[in-house]
Amino acid sequence: MVTGWSLKSWLILVSLYLDILNVWVKLRLKLGKLISKGHTPQVKVMICTFIKPDQEQCQANAMTDSVYCFSHNPEMREEKKMAVTKGGLSPKKNYTPLPPIELTDSKSVVNLLVATIGQVRAGTVELRVANCIGFLASHLIKALELSDLENRVKEIERLTLERITYK
Repeated sequence: MVTGWSLKSWLILVSLYLDILNVWVKLRLKLGKLISKGHTPQVKVMICTFIKPDQEQCQANAMTDSVYCFSHNPEMREEKKMAVTKGGLSPKKNYTPLPPIELTDSKSVVNLLVATIGQVRAGTVELRVANCIGFLASHLIKALELSDLENRVKEIERLTLERITYK
């Protein structure tokens, strides 16, 4: 026990603590009931009050205890400068374009996939690019198959019509 505190002071302190705890429990229960009924607590987010040169208001969220966002807060100038510098020093993405390829049939798509797999294994193409090529190639193969089926149906219809007209 802390010296200099009377028993009455301790009892008042414990009583206040229990009152605060009781209010907190009631609020948590009420919030839980609201959430279970489909209500979600609303949090008001302030928008940055900075007016841009085109007279439009900045639409970024304001920082806590500020009317400005990180970019426009005058108190954060040094931090913003360091963040911009850090962003400029980050490794740049390699957007080296791949050579164009004519993809007209399933065999050319298969050749593209074989080449892409080889490039992934060799580490000469980024995985995001390879994933994109694989995704698009699968759609292209489906489109080529559909086109082939349409051509077959047209040929069958033509042959059927010829047989009917020659009988």
